[in-house]
Amino acid sequence: MISTGTSPKPNQFKNVREKALRNWLKHTGRQTETYRGVTTDHFNCGYECEWQNLSRAIYGHGYHVSIFCSMGEWASNVTDMLTDTKYDKLKFNDLESQKILFRYYSRFISISMSIFEDFTVIIQKADIKLGKQDKARNRLSSDVSLINFANFTNHIVKHKAGTDENSPHLHYCNHHLKKHFEDSGIDCPYFPVIKIGSCNVTNPDAICIPSITQIVDMLLYAYQITDEIFKQEDQVAIKNIAKVYGKASQFKNIYSN
Repeated sequence: MISTGTSPKPNQFKNVREKALRNWLKHTGRQTETYRGVTTDHFNCGYECEWQNLSRAIYGHGYHVSIFCSMGEWASNVTDMLTDTKYDKLKFNDLESQKILFRYYSRFISISMSIFEDFTVIIQKADIKLGKQDKARNRLSSDVSLINFANFTNHIVKHKAGTDENSPHLHYCNHHLKKHFEDSGIDCPYFPVIKIGSCNVTNPDAICIPSITQIVDMLLYAYQITDEIFKQEDQVAIKNIAKVYGKASQFKNIYSN
């Protein structure tokens, strides 16, 4: 697991965001730049370009594996959110701030889950031993189970209208649920509470929203595991992915060195 240093000061969203951004950029090799007043990033030193170059070492410089560049571009959504400063003055213990931050965290969780789903498919296709979804998700899991994270996402962020009273989804049980943010730095004072690993809660009193610094750690771990699979000496994983997503191309990868 990547060490991300000391915890940010409690109740200050700015510190949480800045810490998550530093870790994200440092460990993915991404670099930010400003284009027409907007902060964006590029990943020519990132994992995705390394994997692209591995495929070209096998099939030639004109070869292109679509999912590598496409994933790299999609993951810029994480950078977009972590460089957005307009929420920096919000406080975790302020009710109005909580409403706004819950929307922000919901978007961040949704984007992150989509990336985890991509990683799951990639390693399933790269390594036949990981063909089952749960097995692939377990391989990508660090300190937090990706299966549990997906279950939380499905209950609270994606499929919110489910009506199972023993496993309530957001719109079914949200009688103005209290919100607790793990990034606040304090223990959740509410019970019972919906949280990662505990969605089967009857009559919950609150939602415990996971830490974005922890989610970034999870994303970085997924990158590491996928990188290990692709860099195995037999090159089977890269070849398996190339069979599905690769083709000879007339254009040069714009992110190549």
